[in-house]
Amino acid sequence: MRVFESSTAWDEASATIQELTPQTESQRVLKTQALQIASELAQLRWLSLEQAHGALPTIFLIVLIFWFTVLFVTFGLLTPRNATVMTVLLVCALSVAGGVLLILEMNQPLEGLIKASSAPLEHARDHLGR
Repeated sequence: MRVFESSTAWDEASATIQELTPQTESQRVLKTQALQIASELAQLRWLSLEQAHGALPTIFLIVLIFWFTVLFVTFGLLTPRNATVMTVLLVCALSVAGGVLLILEMNQPLEGLIKASSAPLEHARDHLGR
């Protein structure tokens, strides 16, 4: 997917849409729709640029993992050692690890195991190219 790399290219594309002179009512409607789509694309562009950096502080993640480690170590030390307890602790630890993984995946929706689809953005770009 090609994203406008510079704001100059984006400004030129937006100015080109603004310079269109519609002759009929349907052309006016199409110009209005093109301007609306261009505005939405600009918002999506800034959103993707902002989300590329990640908003989850590293210290938060470290404290969260430390807290869960202390919690599960304490549970492991204070419970009797039998197969049922160990199985439940393992399932709970896997559940917490899955939750942390989901937090990390949702922090960067355009990368990782779970990715947000870029198909709507490409579809809108294709319509603007016509």
